[in-house]
Amino acid sequence: MATRVVYPGGWYCEILPSGSFAVLHPAQYRWFADGSFTLLDPGRIATHLGDIALPAAELAAGGLGMLFLRITDDGGFQMVGQSHALPGTWHYSAGAWVLNPAISHGVSAHIFDRLGALHIITPGAGVTSQGYRYVADPPPAAGTLILVDATYADPVRNLYEYSEYDCGGTRVAMGQGGSGGMLAVTGVPGVSTLRSFTLEVGDNRFVRFSHSGTTLAVAIVQPGQAVLRTLDVSDLVAGSVVVQGGGGFAADCS
Repeated sequence: MATRVVYPGGWYCEILPSGSFAVLHPAQYRWFADGSFTLLDPGRIATHLGDIALPAAELAAGGLGMLFLRITDDGGFQMVGQSHALPGTWHYSAGAWVLNPAISHGVSAHIFDRLGALHIITPGAGVTSQGYRYVADPPPAAGTLILVDATYADPVRNLYEYSEYDCGGTRVAMGQGGSGGMLAVTGVPGVSTLRSFTLEVGDNRFVRFSHSGTTLAVAIVQPGQAVLRTLDVSDLVAGSVVVQGGGGFAADCS
């Protein structure tokens, strides 16, 4: 059954087909006219295991938390994010945060492969500042790390900043729509009929899409909230996807 869960106040996020997820909730304050304030939320990460506190250094720096949060189930539940407070990259593993001294360079410059190993793009001459988009399916066993630059724009599918996989025999790509919204597109350009499904409308950023067989999981950052969705390829084929609580729709884009 397709699901859609909204996390008000959530920011960077990711969900896996297994149901594991993480949503960063930066610190929230209530400010008063005299310049004083009350701390409403010190900052935390909501996960399938419950809330996990930010590292002490992040809390001391104001609780904004780490940037470009990514997760994995491989090798146990792990999280990684670029530190806001200190030079380095926060790695959560075995129930504890450790600061990796490697500086994650630019946007989304860290990711876990299919064996749970952490990869970080560090500063250097000619190094991309856009980071990793996703990990393509094996082989090899660890998968192939796909850079953001490789899937930045596909005008044929009207799809931008996307990830794509073979999901049980159906090619599925998800990302931002050229005219807004968040789209899922089935089919292979130049090979089979392309069908475009709108899953979300409006401003959608940092779309994180993964799959296991025909089970699809996607996380989206929207203004003021994070959205986590799960669905099956059959939900797309049957046209039963839901657009922000309304009716889903599809269109040919071939």
